[in-house]
Amino acid sequence: MYNSSRSQRGYYRPEETDATYSYSSLGSDSWKSDERVAAQKRYIDPKAAEDALVDLQKRLDDYSEEKGFKYYTFAAYSKSGDVHSNAERSRFLDMCDQHLNSYEAQLEKIPTHNNYRLVELNRIMNTDIKTYRGKVTANRESLRRSTDDEYYHDQIAEEVMQANSERLQLKQDLNKFGNDNCFNYADFATYTKDGQVRSDTERSRFLKVCDQGLYCFEHELKEIPTHNSPRLEGLQSDISLGIENYRKKVAASRGSVKGEIW
Repeated sequence: MYNSSRSQRGYYRPEETDATYSYSSLGSDSWKSDERVAAQKRYIDPKAAEDALVDLQKRLDDYSEEKGFKYYTFAAYSKSGDVHSNAERSRFLDMCDQHLNSYEAQLEKIPTHNNYRLVELNRIMNTDIKTYRGKVTANRESLRRSTDDEYYHDQIAEEVMQANSERLQLKQDLNKFGNDNCFNYADFATYTKDGQVRSDTERSRFLKVCDQGLYCFEHELKEIPTHNSPRLEGLQSDISLGIENYRKKVAASRGSVKGEIW
């Protein structure tokens, strides 16, 4: 009744009855027995299997057309042409994955009966599913890069704001440092705030403190990135110029101190 070569290759299992034929194309052995038997009974006739494959292929084609799989950026836009947000693209691609998994599962349940036409229909549909899945994967990778870029730009924007705030604060602190030490006066090192005349030793110590303070401002300025921002670069230039002007005033005052030791 059975072709022995077919039996050896696993197309049929002679020990089973007609009602429980097990075809190799039905899927893995992990199927539950009731699912296997139901599929076998439904598609035991090759014509029924062919009709099922043709119908499944048509539904897959219609689904592909509906989702726009022929377009490279099919997940980026809605049917009305609106641009999907990253969250919408992610949900859409998840849905596509679920539907393709469903088509693949349905295909596995339809036996080919070692029939050339059914085998070919099965192969074509498997190829289509693999192609569509590849497009979903490509769009998901594009989404990942887009999400990374979005995060990167948001992060940079936040860092620029932080750097801007730090530079503004540094500029205010530098101005306060200049005002506190009376850098606007040519003889700022000669007198204390209460009008007392400093000795040469006191002036020398005072000017060294000013040098240390200006060095700290310069060091802090270098620690704050500009992020190629024109505004931040402008602030950096202003602060650098302020430090340099104060340093020149300190140098000029030091030249008038007798016995200054560096």
